[in-house]
Amino acid sequence: MKKTLLLVVVLLFGSLFVGRADLLVGFEFYDYAGDEARGTSTVENANIQVTYIERGSGISAAANAHRFNGTSWTIGGGESDAVTSNDYFTWTLNAKAGASFSVTNIVFNWDRSSTGPSNAFLRTSNDGFSSTIASWDVSGASNYVADLSGAALTNLTSLEFRLYGYRAGTSAGSGGFEGSGDDLVINGVSAIPEPGTLALFGSALAGLLILRRRWRI
Repeated sequence: MKKTLLLVVVLLFGSLFVGRADLLVGFEFYDYAGDEARGTSTVENANIQVTYIERGSGISAAANAHRFNGTSWTIGGGESDAVTSNDYFTWTLNAKAGASFSVTNIVFNWDRSSTGPSNAFLRTSNDGFSSTIASWDVSGASNYVADLSGAALTNLTSLEFRLYGYRAGTSAGSGGFEGSGDDLVINGVSAIPEPGTLALFGSALAGLLILRRRWRI
C-alpha cells in the first residue's frame, strides 16, 4: 500500500511540470515579402498561444524579401523620441488556460538599410512600458541577445513586448527582423502551474495522506 501511495504522489508531482521547455515562441520570416500587416509565430511551446507581431503606428510597412520590415523610423533623436513616435515592433505572449510562463531571454536577427535605425531597445507591459530592459547598437546586420533573467518577468499569463528603433538616417531607411535561422525567439520556462493548480495538488496530497492514516489504523 505504501508503494501505491508513493507512486500516486510521484505522478501528481510530475504532472505539474509536463510541457516545460526553453523555447516559448519563435518567428521565421524567410518567406515574407517584408510588408505584411503582421507576422505569425512559426513555433510555439505547447502551453503558449499562437503569437503575432505587428508595427507601432509610427512606422510603415515596406517590402524587403525575407524580412518583417519597417520604415519611417525616428531620424536621429533618442529613446524618448522613439517612444513618443510609437516607433516599434510589438508582439504579445499569451499562455493557454491553466498555464503561465517566465521569460529568461530573447534572441533576434536584425538587418537594416544604410539609413535604417541604428539603435534599438526593449520594453514590456510588465511595468507599463516605462523602463528599458535591454538596448543594442544595431548598426550592423547581426544576431542580438538580451538576458532578461533579472527583469522579473515571472509567473505571467500575458506579456506584450515592444522593440523600439531610432537614429535612422532618413525616413526611407528600413530595418527589421532578418537573418539566418529563426529571426526572433523568446525563451523561458512555461507551464509552471498557477496558484489554483498548486492548491489543487495540495488538496489531493492532503487527501492521500488522510487515506494513508486510515489504512494504518
